[in-house]
Amino acid sequence: MNSIARSLFWWPNLDLDIDDRVRTYNECIQNSHMLPKHLPPWPTAARVWSRIHIDYAGLVEGLMILVAQDAHSKWIVAMAVRNATTAVTIEKWRTPLALHGISPAEIMLGRQIRCRLDLVHSPSPNSNALEAPHNFFQNGEEVYIRNYASGERWVPGVINNPIGNIRLRSDP
Repeated sequence: MNSIARSLFWWPNLDLDIDDRVRTYNECIQNSHMLPKHLPPWPTAARVWSRIHIDYAGLVEGLMILVAQDAHSKWIVAMAVRNATTAVTIEKWRTPLALHGISPAEIMLGRQIRCRLDLVHSPSPNSNALEAPHNFFQNGEEVYIRNYASGERWVPGVINNPIGNIRLRSDP
């Protein structure tokens, strides 16, 4: 849009004026695409296998690759599958979770079960260097909310309760 305007006329700060107008003009907001934005990182996982990220990659020689990464250790597990279905995903994950996952006793007790091998090494200190930043939005801040129901694509709203780093509650 800026290049078309520059081909017809010019004044100092033309690009900034156009950008400001587009950013605040209701019709432009309603017809805009979902803009990519920087999302905060996931919070640091407290322990190994407490959170995993799973996705499928493929096709590679007719197979899908089930890829998962432990959020704490960054350990990657990849398995080739013929079909990318929920049933196949669950079946393929039984063995890795049994080998590396959190035991039912750990879930029930809320801590790791200790054995004699734990006495061989000392636990590593927790690092908070990768903690997620605070919310981008504050209570009372005016925002545009993506409307996935019928009606206008973007509706004005006010933040009334930030929930975590990404999820927010607002009043349209």
